[in-house]
Amino acid sequence: MWKQVICIIQVMNSIKGYLAYLLMPLSLLYWCVLFWRNFFYKYNFFSKNRLSCKVISVGNITVGGTGKTPIVLYLCSLLIKQGKKICILSRGYGRITKGTVLVSSGSDPLCKWEEAGDEPFMLAKKLKGVPIAVDENRFRGGVFLVNNYNPDIIIMDDGFQHRSLFRDLDIILLNGSDNKQDHKLLPVGRLREPWVNIKRADAILITKNTPRLFLKRKISKLRLPSFHTQINVKVFGKRNNLEITRDQLMNVKVLLLSGIADNKHFNHTAISLGCKVLGVEAYPDHFKFTRKEILRAEKKANEIGADYIMTTEKDWVKIRTFNLSLPIAVIRIEIYVEEEPELLNLIQERLYSKSAPFPKQRQHQQM
Repeated sequence: MWKQVICIIQVMNSIKGYLAYLLMPLSLLYWCVLFWRNFFYKYNFFSKNRLSCKVISVGNITVGGTGKTPIVLYLCSLLIKQGKKICILSRGYGRITKGTVLVSSGSDPLCKWEEAGDEPFMLAKKLKGVPIAVDENRFRGGVFLVNNYNPDIIIMDDGFQHRSLFRDLDIILLNGSDNKQDHKLLPVGRLREPWVNIKRADAILITKNTPRLFLKRKISKLRLPSFHTQINVKVFGKRNNLEITRDQLMNVKVLLLSGIADNKHFNHTAISLGCKVLGVEAYPDHFKFTRKEILRAEKKANEIGADYIMTTEKDWVKIRTFNLSLPIAVIRIEIYVEEEPELLNLIQERLYSKSAPFPKQRQHQQM
């Protein structure tokens, strides 16, 4: 269902002003479906499955663009430092496969990005010692990870709406840049479900920007623990066989090429690096690039006199196999939580107990 929903919001993003309200009846129908679905879960008409290990869900209540993947990376690093054995479970949005797919056993990817999805594949390229699996049935995927890797904690990527799997800690991400229109239900706005349902979460992480006043007021009324994040922007790539550094991008002319949920934020990031953005080639989230889009971007970059084609790390895993005539600068986003000790205390409380410290890591047998 969520795949169709995302397609709708991508169409809606191209419709301006009052025209969006022509789809208000669809928004009402969508609300009715969500209401009964959540009702059945709340009163146990729909059952929840529980894994033998702890589960942390990282999700959102809006459609994409909140920084879930960088937060998953951050949580993995944070919990590994605490002596935890971590696995990652994702749906693998946009993949060509079905069922359980082992993306990584803790080293290099074991499949192509098309078989895993762009985000799990990117995680597999970056994380060592962390098994990663994708499955549209999260319980089935979780059982696979438990049976084969015996983790202390499974981090479930984009799990807030996947209610059939019990989680010990539900973290929801909010984009501080959201405006009032964004917080209307699909397809009029970007809410995947009514705002009131955010009360199911155990904690809120505010990403990208300081929240606007209306959002601050909404968050304060929830009385949920909230945490603020900071972004660290890194750059990698080569030009004339030399590594590109962040300082070298000052006043450099670039063409932006991306297929993510928040292309606008990518534009702002490039400008914050001091780049001169001469052109933009923006596509929907999880877009599968072909030679046609690459040639189009190269042609446009040459016409406008760009020095680099700049893309995101998520898009780089999909376009790196193409031989581009222009040098590529890749933006890597790292996110960390400002109130890290408080976040660790919350994880300890929700996963273990209020008084006990993190228990020692269990000794796992290699499968």
